Order: sequence, then C-alpha cells, then structure tokens
Amino acid sequence: MITKPATEMVNEATLAASATTTAADSATLNAVKGTELAVEGIATFHGSATGDVRVHVRCSTTDNDAAFDQAVDFGAAQDGYFDIPCDQGETVRATAPFSPDGLYYRFFVQNLDGSYAATNVIVNAILQEIEPA
Repeated sequence: MITKPATEMVNEATLAASATTTAADSATLNAVKGTELAVEGIATFHGSATGDVRVHVRCSTTDNDAAFDQAVDFGAAQDGYFDIPCDQGETVRATAPFSPDGLYYRFFVQNLDGSYAATNVIVNAILQEIEPA
C-alpha cells in the first residue's frame, strides 16, 4: 500500500495542441529505494477537445536532461505511459501503477488533441520506499 504524500512532478498552465513537454519541464524522482509507484495525471480539457492527454514515464540511470530527452518510455515493451481520457470542458484525473526498476524518473506530457490546448496539466508521483529496519 502506498502511504506517502504525492510529489508534484509537472505543472503546465497550458499545454498547446499537439505539444509535448521536455525533460526540463519535469522534476526528477529518485526511486533508488522505491518499491511501488503511482502516477496521477490531471488535465482540464477545452469544451471542443477530442484528444486525450498522455503521460509518459521515463527512467534513466543518470539524472540529466539529455539522458531523459533521449530515453524511451519505461518498461521492456516501452509501454510506460497512460492516457488522461478527454472529457470536453472538464477536469479529469487518471492514475496508473508502476513497479519501479530504474534509478531516476521524469514525466513527459503529450497533448494528443491537434486543435485545442489542455490547461492546468499536473503530474503527481507517489513513491512507496523501503523502510529501514
């Protein structure tokens, strides 16, 4: 069970149509002692939007922007992402569990709507760590 408070990793007031954030837009999560990871995405959709907002979870053995910008999504199948489903004119939350096996994590957000910006886009991470004996 994850009992730690959430840490805000990304906070974008506006994510333009078809835009994707970069490594510099995300805080780094050090998951060296992590056992469970929950990632929450929040976005407000335009009243005419039809595309989801995708949260990409990327990991690296080094904590620098270049490593993350070149990294692929987490997981052997590179399936370390989830979508915040579009609900026109509404603020939507979506949460996905991950089993951390990397050292450092950053989060990229991609607006899959080609016409409308998403606003108030936030990614929170909740990491359960190994407790010292």
